[in-house]
Amino acid sequence: MSEILNYKIQKGDKYPNKSGAIFLIHGYGSNSEDLFSFKTYLPKNLTIISLEAPIEIGKESFAWYSINYNQNFEKWSNNIEAIKSIKKIYETINFLINKYNLNNHDVTLIGFSQGAILSWAIGFNYPKFIRRIIALSGYINEELITKNDITFKAFSSHGTVDPIIPVDWSRNTIKKHIKKDCEDLIYNEYNVGHTLCENNLIDFLNWINKTSFN
Repeated sequence: MSEILNYKIQKGDKYPNKSGAIFLIHGYGSNSEDLFSFKTYLPKNLTIISLEAPIEIGKESFAWYSINYNQNFEKWSNNIEAIKSIKKIYETINFLINKYNLNNHDVTLIGFSQGAILSWAIGFNYPKFIRRIIALSGYINEELITKNDITFKAFSSHGTVDPIIPVDWSRNTIKKHIKKDCEDLIYNEYNVGHTLCENNLIDFLNWINKTSFN
């Protein structure tokens, strides 16, 4: 296996007994410290692991793949780099599941922006590997998806005035896969930009508790 990604970890309160895990996948230009702040709010029985993207674009600033902000929707992302990052995330999660004796039937991804896009792709491309996805301020890039079976639960959200990733990109891709009144696949919108508001945080934390095994 190739070298695994850098990461930060908060072990579940019953470690070393087998526990479920939440893997955090940050956005473009951020690092593993960013979403790791969620650990304060997430269930203490779960192991929290924040992954760091492999492409360094500045001091303490990383990306999963390059973005061309001057291009349109179809040419916005470097999909070759994105596919490499998807594989690296998958390999790293498998390595850490074994290293820390985690429950491979209870794996959750929380991704923001670029991390949300990759979370969707991992969920689709590796059926039954991921149990839950929380995809924040992202969309489904169908060029990264090789399978179309949904074997996971998902909570997704987007800001209605997002200046970075337009809300229509979420609406037009995510809603294609979400049936009306399906509790396992949630899509919410909030009156914010490219960020997470308090109501969004409360809603996805409640959803995590609602869909937890314990």
